[in-house]
Amino acid sequence: GGMHDPELDRRGRLASAGDDEAMVQMALALASGNGVLPNPEEAFRLFRSAANSGNFIAQGAVATYHANGVIVSKDLAEAYKWCLLAKDNTIISKHRRLAQPRMLQIIAQTQTFVEKSARPVQLEEGRTKARAYRPGPQRNETVVKSIDERSMEATMKRAENGDAGAEFELFELHALAHI
Repeated sequence: GGMHDPELDRRGRLASAGDDEAMVQMALALASGNGVLPNPEEAFRLFRSAANSGNFIAQGAVATYHANGVIVSKDLAEAYKWCLLAKDNTIISKHRRLAQPRMLQIIAQTQTFVEKSARPVQLEEGRTKARAYRPGPQRNETVVKSIDERSMEATMKRAENGDAGAEFELFELHALAHI
């Protein structure tokens, strides 16, 4: 319909060709439904591909998904691994012009949340995973799961009852959708 955006088509083609900045732009559009139908699962897959190419924005996004258990199972060690990788890559990144302060803030908040809520053994595992990580396509990737309305409603209820984890989860989902 009237939603058609030639720029998104161009980005989609670049993303399919493996351009990580295009993947991130496309993933952000799919996460928020900005100009396209929202598709959180596909957004995550694109973020993950770009993350494995070393794009720190995508790495921060993947950390956020793992910290929240959104789309993938909650895994604080994995979240911490991606936080550390994102932080390292921010410093050496050719994507600095893409480094919206908003995204850097989300990465920092994700890391703070993980450090507060993970057990020391999970943080240690995250550090070990980050050290062992090599960019490129990964074997046995995390399984992507769908977000259903029921789990969203449950999260909102938990947040209303003052559950900090649930509040953070909603903040992150909202943040990712509005970068």
